[in-house]
Amino acid sequence: MNKYTHIRSGLSIGAVLALAMLLFNAPILAQEGGRCVSGVCTRGSGTAVWPNGDVYTGDFQDGKPSGKGTFKYSDGRSLTGFFQNGAATGKFQVNYPDGGIYTGDLADGRKQGKGVLKGYRGVYTGEFVRDEAQGEGKFDFPTGDTYTGEFRAGAFNGKGVLKFRDGLLYKGDFSQGKMTGKGVLEFPDGRVYEGEMENGQMQGQGRLKFSDGSIYEGKMKANQMEGEGTLVFANKDKYEGQFVKGKIEGNGKMEYSSGTIYEGAFQNGVPSGKGSLVGPGGMKYTGDFRAGEMDGQGEIVYRSGARYIGAIKKGKKEGQGEWTLSDGRVLKGEFKDDRFVDPAAADKPKTEKK
Repeated sequence: MNKYTHIRSGLSIGAVLALAMLLFNAPILAQEGGRCVSGVCTRGSGTAVWPNGDVYTGDFQDGKPSGKGTFKYSDGRSLTGFFQNGAATGKFQVNYPDGGIYTGDLADGRKQGKGVLKGYRGVYTGEFVRDEAQGEGKFDFPTGDTYTGEFRAGAFNGKGVLKFRDGLLYKGDFSQGKMTGKGVLEFPDGRVYEGEMENGQMQGQGRLKFSDGSIYEGKMKANQMEGEGTLVFANKDKYEGQFVKGKIEGNGKMEYSSGTIYEGAFQNGVPSGKGSLVGPGGMKYTGDFRAGEMDGQGEIVYRSGARYIGAIKKGKKEGQGEWTLSDGRVLKGEFKDDRFVDPAAADKPKTEKK
């Protein structure tokens, strides 16, 4: 009975993978109210200062920033690029007070089109819509992890590929920055999971192949086998039934490659409780199991027709029982180490040693 094993499917990754990057709005530049402090601010080059502290230095046309220039906001941001009629539209570089840098397309001061946003939480390269990461893109984490795929509302949403620096790889669905939906997880140790994901964890219906060739198909919860499932071991033993926290636990059926079949209760990965066992030779046992062995009260029916009913300990007849032999004889009483103890022999006096 020691072939029952405890197989766990731990997945040590963060459940939440929300896109952590800075998305700043760069509003349309003020077109009026700027005071020219140097140069020609109507049509030419110069510097203008606004009452709120914003400063523009560069080309002007009709009194508005037009052409190459730099607009510095009072909050510490700055835009450098080619302005059109007072608006930031086209290729720009945006610098942020915390050191973040955006290089790419702007439309009326907003990130729109393709660009690269570098921040202390990582680097995003891809498409933007109205200042948010939207469309196809890539996000590089400072840790070395990378995500490539679809973005919506500034987060991982849709189909994508997430590569971890330790070799773990996920391909599949994302929702609100988390692995949610259906996908494939490839582990560094050779395990492969294919199935449902929820909030960054293996959860739902799935198939998990272990590095030794064992295959589990069934319910998953919190990265572990949980609920109803089937586990086929590398040696071709097969278990169908209940799992709890990654272990064979509850009611189920185990078919050994040797031909032995056990059906009944399991605890901590081994038969424990009520069950039945059929051996390849035709022997059938029905009764109590403990720690993976026949232990307690039960009935054994042999292929020859013989039958034993009574106490059993660690797979052997031990205690009070009744053994009906194939020829019809009945041995009833005490059994020891799988043998019947003759009561008459027990009453005989011991021979004294000379």
